[in-house]
This record gives sequence, structure tokens and C-alpha cells, in this order.
Amino acid sequence: MNTSSPSAATRHFTADPLTGELPPDVHQRHHLVAVLFEGGKLSLRHAIDACATQDTDALADGIERASSIIGSGLKASLDISQGGELAERLDALYDYMLSRLEDARSTRDADTLSEVLELLDNISSAWQQIGSRSVALAA
Repeated sequence: MNTSSPSAATRHFTADPLTGELPPDVHQRHHLVAVLFEGGKLSLRHAIDACATQDTDALADGIERASSIIGSGLKASLDISQGGELAERLDALYDYMLSRLEDARSTRDADTLSEVLELLDNISSAWQQIGSRSVALAA
């Protein structure tokens, strides 16, 4: 499967070929996922800061929030049956990120949190590009 072209996981973000219009809920769905990414990144930044100040309560809270956003938000929103290989790869990446967050929970390691933050930031950037590309297609 060619993951560089729009897949079933992102197809609903493209314009109708006959009318050139986007479905009415596309911008809302895209925005909600973008908010999840931002919340996850913010939680990870708070956890990284808590490592530096050795604030164990804030560290635990940041890791818990990031884990919840990744697991119950981003991972849960994947549609493997429609998204194919792309959704499967994201699912595996989210599992990896959750595993690394469990490692960071026990080791209190800022580098591990930074690794997850970088991965989440990369996926978030790609998500934003998908939204920009879909809007450009509709114009």
C-alpha cells in the first residue's frame, strides 16, 4: 500500500469530486484530533518539566494525561478496517508510545518522555499537513 497518497484513513478529509465541497463535519473531526495532539504534547512537556524539578506528583499527572490522550483518544479513534496499513502502523506506534510512557513512569526519565514527545510531534505535523492539503483540494 502506498502510504504517501490519501488512504482510507484520511479519505474522508478530501473534497467531493463533483461539488468540490468538504463534508460538514470534516473540519470539526480534524480539529478534535488536532486538539488531542496538542493536549498530549502539552502533558508531555509538563511531565518533562516535572522531571527537572523532581515534582513526582506533576510527573505522574503529566504521564497519566499523555497516556490517556494517546490510548483513549488517538489510538481509540483509529479505524483499522477503513484505514488499512496506515492505521495499523499508527496503532503500533501508539502502542510503542504507551509502552515508553510506562517505562518513563517507573524510571522518571526525561529522555524517554522527550522521545515520545518527538514522535507525537511528528505525527501531529503530518496530521496538520493532511488538513491543509484537504482544504487546498476543496479550494
